[in-house]
Amino acid sequence: MSTRTIFSSLILTLILGGSARGAGLEGVKADAGVSFGAELGAALDAMKPKDILAEVKPCRIVDARFFMAPTLEQALGMLAPCASALGAKAGVSVRIENQTTPAGEAVPILEVRLGAGALAASSFRGDLEYSLRARRFLLLGFPVRVLRGDWKPL
Repeated sequence: MSTRTIFSSLILTLILGGSARGAGLEGVKADAGVSFGAELGAALDAMKPKDILAEVKPCRIVDARFFMAPTLEQALGMLAPCASALGAKAGVSVRIENQTTPAGEAVPILEVRLGAGALAASSFRGDLEYSLRARRFLLLGFPVRVLRGDWKPL
């Protein structure tokens, strides 16, 4: 190697902040590996479940504390705007209603019913399940479960 090549490599090293070998083709491969790792990390971060109930403003009511526990009817009324906002975010219908037995009796359990277009493995459903798991599957003191809207008990 000539003095001029060594000097050029040294200047490039100082400017680019890499090693002396980083001024050659080895540096290109290393940079590609770093950028691939950064892109992969960003993609994996995007796949992590989010607390959708904390992100959607009308749903923040689920973390409120009350002096007196709301009744089932009051809870359904407070959660109706949340269901509308979740439906708008997901692009499917979302309803929060009380569970009924096959005999038609109301049971104090909330059901989050997703429209038939909601996929079982969608990121929205994963985020919703993550949010409910963080709250021990309780909304305003009532147990809750997530169902597709077209599901019917036997």
